[in-house]
Order: sequence, then C-alpha cells, then structure tokens
Amino acid sequence: MKKQLFILLAFIVLALTSNAQVTLQTFQIGQNYLQSSNTLKVPNTAVATPFKFTIVTKRSIASSGGFVSGNCKISLYYTENQSSDSNIPDDPSTVLLKEASITSSNYKDDFATLKDLDTSLPINKKDGKIILRFEFLDNGNVNRISYSTTRYGIYVVPPPVVVTITNNVISLYNNGVNYPSTIGSKPIVSPSDYYSESYEIKNANGIFETALENGYIISGDEVNGGYITGIMANTTGGTYRRVIITRSGARSYSNEIIVPPSPTATPNTYTVTKTEVFDSNGLLTGNKIKIILDHPDPNIRFRALIFGTEDPQNTPINSNYEFFIPYIDTIVVAGLTSNAGSNLSITPTWK
Repeated sequence: MKKQLFILLAFIVLALTSNAQVTLQTFQIGQNYLQSSNTLKVPNTAVATPFKFTIVTKRSIASSGGFVSGNCKISLYYTENQSSDSNIPDDPSTVLLKEASITSSNYKDDFATLKDLDTSLPINKKDGKIILRFEFLDNGNVNRISYSTTRYGIYVVPPPVVVTITNNVISLYNNGVNYPSTIGSKPIVSPSDYYSESYEIKNANGIFETALENGYIISGDEVNGGYITGIMANTTGGTYRRVIITRSGARSYSNEIIVPPSPTATPNTYTVTKTEVFDSNGLLTGNKIKIILDHPDPNIRFRALIFGTEDPQNTPINSNYEFFIPYIDTIVVAGLTSNAGSNLSITPTWK
C-alpha cells in the first residue's frame, strides 16, 4: 500500500514538474513604439508599422539535476477576437506576425532572452490586440499552449490638422519717396491657429535662409489666427519671400520678390509742417503733413508709420513729401524715418 502511494505521489510531482517545464516570463514591445504602456502607436494605417519586441523565458530544474532543455516556440499574433481563452488565434481576423524558437543554446542558466525581435503590424489593423502564443512539449510528450497576459492594443495617431493658408503674397512697396520695403497681403489661416511670420532671403547659392536685421529675425511675430500684414525695411536689397509656419508645422511660402537696395543719401536736416484739413461742412478730417528738407536730396526717402491703439500702419508719402493723417481717435503719433538716418515723431493735434 505504501509502495502504491509513493508511486502515485511521484506521478503527481512529475506531472506538476512537466507542466512547469518552461514558462514565459516577459513579453514587451519596445517603449519607442508605444503610445502608452499597453498600446502600439500606429502613425499611418495605410502602411505597415514596424516595431521590435523582447521575450524572456525560464526553464526548470530537471529531476536528474541541471536544467531541462527549455525548448519552446513563440508566435506573435494580431487578432480582433475578444476572448481571453486559449482559442484566441482561431479567428478569421488573426494574423501571424512573427515566429521564433528558443533552444538550450539561448539560455544562460535558467533564463533565455530574445531581444529586439523585428516584426510589423500590417496595414489597416486598428481594432484588435497583439498577443503572444507560447508552446512547448513537456516531459509527457504533451504540447502545452498558453497565451501572454500582456496584450497590446492599437493606437492610431490622429491625422494632422490641415491648415489652409490663402493669399500669402508680398509685393514691393516703393513709390519713389518712401523706403523700399515689402508689404504683405493679408493671408487668412483656416482653421484659426497660432502661427509665426518671418522673411527669408535668397543667398549667393540660390538657397533661402532666415533674413536677419541687426541679429534679429525680420518679423517673426506669432499671431493667433486671423490676418497679418508684414512690412520689411531694406537697405541692401535682395530676393525675399515670406514664410508662415503654423503650430501644427504647416508651412506656406509667398511669392518671391526682388527688393532693390536703398539709394545712398546725403545726411540732411528737415522740418515738418502740419495743416489741418476740413471738409465742406467745416468738420475736421485730419492733418496734412509736409516734410521740408533744408537741402533736398533725391536719394532721401521717408517712411511714415502711424501709431495708435491698433497695430502700426504704413502710410505713403507722395512726390511732394506729403502724407495725410486722418482724424481717428485711436491715432496718437506718426513716426518719420529717412534713409539718411533722421527720425522724427509727429503728434497730431485736434480741435
């Protein structure tokens, strides 16, 4: 009776040992390929998504001493089967992604590691999960199959917001009196988004690069949607274009424009007169500003900027060195700049 009991216990121990002959310890997709700890990041479902994964297995100690062989097979699957039982791959949606075998040569003592195994998720796969099938032949010649408890979902990266930029055009603003400069049309960015505006200049090799003035990027303003108008002073000339970059990274380039260099001028002093202008009903409409040069130089050019509670506005100066400041409550000052280095601020007066 004791002998029979011993044989029965030995058989039970052998069976338990056989079932635990090899175990799956780790199944992990590389962190660089994950959106979160348990989802594979898929940037574009129209193309395959490559990724790497690592597995670690453990083998048990043999009854005769040392370790069992640890031979086993792993199969990586994509499946839309939501079951958690052992029949997961038996589903029409199942796709085999990778197979690999582990032998005793892969083990260092009781652990074997297969690192950075290459595979890829096929196109148009987004609603399932990625699981690992693990199988080995136990000492009783029974094929043991199990599935990883670690299962990765699919995260499809949303497509970038398409930003439409219309009417991104710049043109030369030069009437023979004011500075040569470029003035931009008013591009509309839709949908409304933060974006920056700056200018680029073509270098000697025909390549556009960031245009700098005194070490600073020309313009470079960040705008919250809507309209922008770019004005760029110029003294050396060149071929320019305007670039608008949205927060999402979309870029729009304006037309190219050749800006001539500003002509050399002899320094001159000048004075300014202001004449109030009334309409036919005797109502004040604004001021006529006239620039009087002590020694007129045809190369001297002026630029006038009207400042107020709104953004500065460039104002043309005609061939008689005159410009008009309308009567608007928000206007507080007009700034005059000449290419001879003279600067003057004019404060309009109203009755």
